[in-house]
Amino acid sequence: MRNIELSTANDDLLNLIANVNIPMVMVGSDMRIRRFSPPAESLLNLSPADVSKHLGEIRPNIDIDDLEQFVRETIDTANPHEREVHEKGGRWYMLRVRPYKMWDAKIDGAVISFQDIDALKRTLDQTRNYADALFENAREAILLLDRSLRVVSANSAFYHTFHFDQEGQLIHQLGDGQGNLAKLRALLEDVIENNSRIDDFELRHSFQHIGERFIVLNARRIEPQVGRQLILLAIEDVTENRRQNDALKRQAALLDLAHDAVLVRGMEGTIHFWSRGAEEMYGWKKEEAVGKLKQALLNTRFPKPWKEINEEMIRAGHWEGELVHLRRDGVARIIQSRWALQREAGTTVVLELNSDVTEKKLSEGRLRKLSSYLIRVQDEERRRIARELHDSTGQKLTFVKMGLDSLSKQTDLERHASTLSESLKFIDEAIQEIRTLAPLLHPPLLDEAGLAMATRWLVEGFAKRSGVAVNLVLPAALGRFPQNVEIALFRIIQEALNNIHRHSGADKAEIEITETTDSVTLRVFDNGKGFRSEPSEESPPFGVGIQGMRERLTQLGGTLEIASGKKGTTLTATVPSLSELSTSSFLQ
Repeated sequence: MRNIELSTANDDLLNLIANVNIPMVMVGSDMRIRRFSPPAESLLNLSPADVSKHLGEIRPNIDIDDLEQFVRETIDTANPHEREVHEKGGRWYMLRVRPYKMWDAKIDGAVISFQDIDALKRTLDQTRNYADALFENAREAILLLDRSLRVVSANSAFYHTFHFDQEGQLIHQLGDGQGNLAKLRALLEDVIENNSRIDDFELRHSFQHIGERFIVLNARRIEPQVGRQLILLAIEDVTENRRQNDALKRQAALLDLAHDAVLVRGMEGTIHFWSRGAEEMYGWKKEEAVGKLKQALLNTRFPKPWKEINEEMIRAGHWEGELVHLRRDGVARIIQSRWALQREAGTTVVLELNSDVTEKKLSEGRLRKLSSYLIRVQDEERRRIARELHDSTGQKLTFVKMGLDSLSKQTDLERHASTLSESLKFIDEAIQEIRTLAPLLHPPLLDEAGLAMATRWLVEGFAKRSGVAVNLVLPAALGRFPQNVEIALFRIIQEALNNIHRHSGADKAEIEITETTDSVTLRVFDNGKGFRSEPSEESPPFGVGIQGMRERLTQLGGTLEIASGKKGTTLTATVPSLSELSTSSFLQ
C-alpha cells in the first residue's frame, strides 16, 4: 500500500512539473540537479542529460553570476530569497529560491523558480520614467527626503529657485533656525511614522544667494520600493505673491481713506472690490455689494447706451462721464465717473472712481439761472435806457436846440452869438451821439425786423465809423429766431466788431451767418494781427465782453470758439435755433 502511495505522489509531482508553465529547478543539498520543468530548458540551457549535474556546471541564459551562492545561502539559512534577473534575450524574471523540506522538516535542497515579470517590469519602468519626468519638469520645487530627513533627490526647479548646489543636506538647513524648525521637524517625522500629511505650512528663511523668502510646504509619504519610505516635499516660493498681497492691502487701505467711491468690477459689471468711500457714498456695505451687478445695485442711468460706453472704453482703455446712481435710501445722485481698463494675468477688470457732484451741479444750475436772470435784466435795462435816451433825453435836447436857434436870431444877442453857436454845435453832436448810441444799446430793428436787418444796419454803421471794409454774407432768406437767440448773436457781432476796431489793426473783416434745420452758426473773421493765446495781466486773451457772450451761449446750449494767429482771428458761435430755456440738458 505504501509503495502505491509513493508511486502516486511521484506521478503527481511529475505531472505538476510538466504542466506548470514556469521555469523550475529542484536541487539537492549537494547542489546537484534533481528535476526541472520543460520551460526551464531554454532559460537555463538544460537537457535531460543535465539531471544530477552540479548547478555550478550549467550556463544559464540569464545575467547572474552568483546563482550557486544564492541557492546555497537559502539551503544553509532555510530562508527564502528572491531577486530580479534579466534574460540575455531581454526579458525580466523574478528569481525565487525556497528551501526544499523533507517530511521531517529537514532541509534537503532548494526549489528554484523564475516568474516572468517582463510586462510588469516594463510597465513599472514606464511609470517610473513618467514619474521622474513629472518630478524633474515640475514648476514647483520638489524634494525627496529619507527617514533621517536628509535630501535624497531634488528637481531642477528646486536648484533654480533656491540656488542650492548639492543633495544630501539635512532638511533643517532649510529652516529658519527658530520655532518653526522644531515644528517642521515634528510634522515631517509624523509624516514618516503615521503617514500623516503637511498642508500649506508657511516658513520664512534667509537664503544665502537670494535673501529672505517666504515658502509654503506640502508633504506626503511615498513608498517607491517595498520597505523604503520617503517624504515627497513640495516647496512653493510665495514671496512675490505675499509682497503683492501686502502692497494690495496697503493700497486698499489708502483707497479706504479716499472720500470718493473706488470700485473694481468685471466687464459685465460684477463688483469685486468696494471701498469704504463707496460704503459712505451709497450706503451699501462691502459684504452686501461684492458679487452684485453694479448696474442693478445702483440702478445706474447712463448718458448713452451701456454697449456704446463699453466699446468706447475697450477702444481707448478708459472712459469718463456723468451718471445717475441711486443710494440705498432711494436718493438719486449725480456721479462723475472715471473708468480704466486693467488687464493682468489674462483677466480683464475695470477700475472705477466715482465722485458725487450733485451739490456742484445744483450750484452750477443756480448760478446759471442767476446768470440768465442778470443777462435778461441787462438787456431790459439797455432797452429802457435806449428808449429813455431816444424818447426823453433826445426830445429835450431837441427842444433846447430849437430854443437856442430862436435866440440866435434876436439882434440884441449879437454879443452872445459865438457862445450860442458853440452851444448849438455841442447840442447837435449830443443829439447825433444819442441817435447812434440808443440803437447800439438795443436796436429797434432787432425786435421789429429781425437779426438780418439789424446786422446790416450794424455793419454799415461800423464800416463808416471805423473805415474797416466788412463783407456780410447772409442767406437769401434768413428767417426769424427766438428773441434770446437773436439778441445773443447780435451781441457777439457787436463785441467782435468792437474788438476788431480797437485791438486787431485789421482793414478787412467778414461776417457770415449760416442756418441748418436745428442750429445757427455765426463766423466773424478779420485779417488783423491776432492776439496771444496765453493770458497776461496786461493783455488777457478774451475780454470781459467775449466772456459775457460765451456765458450767453452757454445759457442757450451753444458754443463759442475763437482761433487767432498771425493771419487774423476767426470767431465761431453755434447755437440751437429753437433755444428758449437756460438749463443744461443733463439737469433737465
